[in-house]
Amino acid sequence: MAACDPPKPFSWSAQPAKRVYRIAILDDAVETARAERWKQFRNRLRELGQVEGKDFVYEVRYARGANERLPALAAELVALKPDVIITPSTPPTIAAIRLAYLTDVANTASVAAFRQVEGHARAMNVTIRMLDARQRIELERSFETIKRERLQGFIVGTTGVLIEHRDQIVQFAAKEKLPAVYGVRENVIVGGLLSYSVDFQFAYLRGADYVHRILLGARPADLPVEQSSNMRMALNLKTARALGGADRRPHRVRRHARGLGCAARACQGPAPGPDRRTLADVFAPQARLHRIHARGENGFRSGVAEEKSALAADY
Repeated sequence: MAACDPPKPFSWSAQPAKRVYRIAILDDAVETARAERWKQFRNRLRELGQVEGKDFVYEVRYARGANERLPALAAELVALKPDVIITPSTPPTIAAIRLAYLTDVANTASVAAFRQVEGHARAMNVTIRMLDARQRIELERSFETIKRERLQGFIVGTTGVLIEHRDQIVQFAAKEKLPAVYGVRENVIVGGLLSYSVDFQFAYLRGADYVHRILLGARPADLPVEQSSNMRMALNLKTARALGGADRRPHRVRRHARGLGCAARACQGPAPGPDRRTLADVFAPQARLHRIHARGENGFRSGVAEEKSALAADY
């Protein structure tokens, strides 16, 4: 119900039209499969005083068992700008998720990284689209696209131009109350929600080791090509609480952080061997950081073994 000031004496004014809300329903089954359950849903809304046609209208789509149609049906519903989308099971819920990937579209490596993410998203029936974030003007346009298309969150790549825009990106996420995952921890330090990536600090230290060996006479061609295996996750607790996604109890935060780390690692594939040695002495966290979990081998080697660590911080 809307409240308004009482009319002034001897004046007439048109009453503002009452807003009619739009409720979208996305069902993966045929119409009859959950008919009784949806009837209960509609009856309950009526009991609560919500009148169909007066207070709200329904927009309903059925996939009829063809889950591959769910992303297109979800896009149809989102285009109608509903106030709420209701789904009865996991497949349509995932299909209703629409994300953005902010990156440097002129960088071939960044585009290749997006294609990998897009492949994982497609396998889950999640819609994700690549948006340009090279310059401020392109970034502003991408922000407008996210708002206009009502995307529910976004991923931020790791290229240098994106690091330059980290304050603007983090502020946008906070203003729109959107969850975002970043490719570098610097975004989390300034208020971003979550980062999961290679530990770049270790990478630069390892680069210095290689330069040192070359200066001592080693031939670059004789040095092994190494793939980073030291992965780090950082979670900003203050931002998580603002989004309603973090429990204040420390043991719950630790469990949540570990779970996020496991989910992120699942996209990268399993490590081939067990972890044996901690890197805590090398990567001492800042005073206001609480190290949740850190173990691993040497962090870098020829292969894909991982060192797993998670940091939770009240920045």
